[in-house]
Amino acid sequence: NSTPIIITDYYLRIDNLKIDSTSENTDRYLFSDRIRFYSSHQDIAFPDGNHRLKYGRLRINSLKKSIEIDSCYIYGKKSGDGFNEFGFFFDTLRLSNVNFEKLTRMNTIEADSALCINPELRINMELTESSKKNSTKRVPLSKDSMAMAVKTLFGDIDINYIGVLNARLAMQT
Repeated sequence: NSTPIIITDYYLRIDNLKIDSTSENTDRYLFSDRIRFYSSHQDIAFPDGNHRLKYGRLRINSLKKSIEIDSCYIYGKKSGDGFNEFGFFFDTLRLSNVNFEKLTRMNTIEADSALCINPELRINMELTESSKKNSTKRVPLSKDSMAMAVKTLFGDIDINYIGVLNARLAMQT
């Protein structure tokens, strides 16, 4: 019953497609030498209803192992109680040496480096504190609760180096 993701205005090129289950060549991605995907002016709502992606231009090249996205806004919220949500805008994001196998099989974004130009990040999250019984004194939050809240919002990301130019951050907890 989920809503399909609809993408229009795109270019897809697959070079040298050959399905060979016996091949052990790890340089090929999805049985091809190169997959190039270009898209522009999209507003995508994901089936979970909690995430949205808008962008001006997206370029993916499996041979160069790169992803570049311009004029992008990413929004996400955690379903349920609280106000855990984030909004992330940037002029340009470039990911280099992306592991497309992990991206498609494990939903993990793994890359050697990322360059983010003019990002604006807004995070709102509710962190719960536990209180001791028979006492009004509250137990401080552990650093693990913050790390888990951020991971829940953003997902699995493994990037060795992130370069950021002209960033703005607003965080409310």
